[in-house]
Amino acid sequence: MEFGQFEGREFSYTFNITEYSTKNVDVSQVVSRQSLLSHFLEFGLEEGREFNSLFSVKKYLEKNTDLDSFFQGQGKFVSGFRHFLKFGQYEQRECGDFFKPSEYLSLNSDLESFVQGGQFSLFKHFEKFGKKERREFSNFFKVSEYLELNQELIDFVQSGQITAVDHWLQFGRIENREFSFSFSVSKVLEVLQISSLAELDIEQLVESITSNLNLILGDDDDADDDDDVPPVDDDADDDDADDNDADDDDADDDDADDDDADDDDDIAGDDGDDSEVGGEDGDGIVGEVPPVNIPGETPPEPGETPPEPGET
Repeated sequence: MEFGQFEGREFSYTFNITEYSTKNVDVSQVVSRQSLLSHFLEFGLEEGREFNSLFSVKKYLEKNTDLDSFFQGQGKFVSGFRHFLKFGQYEQRECGDFFKPSEYLSLNSDLESFVQGGQFSLFKHFEKFGKKERREFSNFFKVSEYLELNQELIDFVQSGQITAVDHWLQFGRIENREFSFSFSVSKVLEVLQISSLAELDIEQLVESITSNLNLILGDDDDADDDDDVPPVDDDADDDDADDNDADDDDADDDDADDDDADDDDDIAGDDGDDSEVGGEDGDGIVGEVPPVNIPGETPPEPGETPPEPGET
């Protein structure tokens, strides 16, 4: 209590001082980093200000409508946050669009046995362990794809200087770094009519990309190509049919004459051996793509032991 608080050091898996500062520029312009925690406790939380990209108290109340009747009025955001800390995170309730406990669990089945006890928080596990272990957590953002597309970050992530998720949130969005094999950032910027991914809050960005995914993926291109196909010339087809009929009649007459003369002849080349055609030498799958590995990447060991229930 004598140093860290007044040095503006990070201390919580839920409240992030750095993100509170960047998400609330109007506050950080007049309040020092050392005083941001005090501002959050006295004003920010009650005002519903954002402080964590993985958790939004507004989204928490929006996605859990059964809490509406309990949390109303001026103090609803304070009450909502307290409910999440004491109950919601252990009930695996959704608290945002970027991180979803259900997706994290589906991508990390080794955690299922811990969740069954009812005293394990997937949110806390990802914040404290999953990010460092480079675990996948979302169908929107893939850790492996981000590192594959930005391989100069691998050494920093492996050394523990920063996690891939934190790098994208703090720097990658501002730098418009590629993060998906499915679409390009340039296409996202074009469709959403923005110049930087960081112009939108993470919740807004996820929602905007998801709702405009068809345009971003370019699904309309095939439909446009169909419009460019030239019409079929029916007259030309009729002419070709007439020509083919005439040619067929001539060919039939010639074949009849040849058959009478060649009935006793052997087929030229019939002695050839076709046994090697399509043999074992051609059994390999053409164009088979080997699995892609991140250079120098060592697969992480199974997840670290989760924290004891009730750990702060």
